Amino acid sequence: MMTRLKILVLMLLIVVVLIVIVQNSDTITLRFLAWDTNISLLAVLLVTALLGLAIGYIVGRLGRRSRGNETPRTPPAQPPQ
Repeated sequence: MMTRLKILVLMLLIVVVLIVIVQNSDTITLRFLAWDTNISLLAVLLVTALLGLAIGYIVGRLGRRSRGNETPRTPPAQPPQ
């Protein structure tokens, strides 16, 4: 039951993020240090969302591993001799 709820919430968040991204397709000037470029806000939001997703996934995996919640890997069974 909880897994279905998590999937439903995740799908809802993805839909909301996609709606925000599609509705903001203006061109903006992106400045970073000495670099200036004109880029679509849609592209900036999409890259930012994907980076946030990747960072969240990595941090979640590292947190699970450090707490010891990883399932232990059992060695393959040895055939009887």
